[in-house]
Amino acid sequence: MIKYLENTGLLGPRLNIVHSVWIARAEMEAMARAGSGIVLNHLSNLKLKSGIAPICDLRESGVRLGLGCDNCSGSDVQSVFQAMKMFCLLAAVSEPEPGPGLAHEVLRHATLGNARTAGLEGELGAIRPGYRADLILIDLNDVAYLPYNSAARQLVYTEAGRGVESVIVDGRVVIKKRKIETIDEEALRREVAGLMRHFIADYDAVVASRKRALPHMLEAHRRVWQTDIGMNRFVPRTQ
Repeated sequence: MIKYLENTGLLGPRLNIVHSVWIARAEMEAMARAGSGIVLNHLSNLKLKSGIAPICDLRESGVRLGLGCDNCSGSDVQSVFQAMKMFCLLAAVSEPEPGPGLAHEVLRHATLGNARTAGLEGELGAIRPGYRADLILIDLNDVAYLPYNSAARQLVYTEAGRGVESVIVDGRVVIKKRKIETIDEEALRREVAGLMRHFIADYDAVVASRKRALPHMLEAHRRVWQTDIGMNRFVPRTQ
């Protein structure tokens, strides 16, 4: 697919490929030459059994990287903190040799890298004059920062979202002192609770209607995975 995009002139700085688990080294390098980007979604890939993206090869190829969370059904929590930590952990177990720390690098992917991915380089991703004021304020009294040693390492490896005190989007305060300023949170909770009564019945009906097709879909699924494409993106099992 990457070669086809290159041949048709679609491989360029405006193109981002999401997930990029089953990608060969030559394809990564072609994307790097063209200035194309890859948005990694490790949490979703692990939950949905899609495999593990080849982080070390992606880093060495020089391809532009960003971080995502996929949707709520794919990784449950829309947390850039989880995405950053997962990047560092998977990169660490992909290479036994000691290397430079990853916390500062992944912070760049999650900020400047994601801004480039969105086509908003020069507007987002940094605290600079002329940039949009997209900021989070962290409570350094949270236990994640006690004792306080490294802003990058502790933000990436220990922050779970609990320390977020306020959030500013394009200069507008949307969360202040851990309280949402833009919506009626209690009203939203009541609305969701009301919808769930109907959703559960609808979900059960969908599951029941798919039972006949499921065995055939699983058989097709297994046949696809039997195809050898010259790479493996799963943790090997003991032979």
